[in-house]
Amino acid sequence: MTRQQLVRARSVHPHRRLQMFGMSDQFSSVEKKMHHEMMEAKGDTTAETWIKKMIAHHQGAIDMSRVLLDNSDHGPTRAMAQKTIDEQQKDINELADMLVQHQAELRS
Repeated sequence: MTRQQLVRARSVHPHRRLQMFGMSDQFSSVEKKMHHEMMEAKGDTTAETWIKKMIAHHQGAIDMSRVLLDNSDHGPTRAMAQKTIDEQQKDINELADMLVQHQAELRS
């Protein structure tokens, strides 16, 4: 990609940017799912709602990274996508534990 193409890509709406590179279908369903899951995530407290929304957000990052791994052979990007999956999964596990603990505290 030339510098001019990169500047142009940055100046357009994110969804149109993806369309420019033929990736809209591969990422748009993942983005829509993440957005839907985040909007639906609700809890009995602000903390519980935040935890649920963050789990959905982190899962979205994992799903987007998997799209990349399935569709790209660019080594550095693949390495970052795998790193993202590993780190985001750790965060999801920590958030899930936090949610269980928070819900237990509410019941006691």
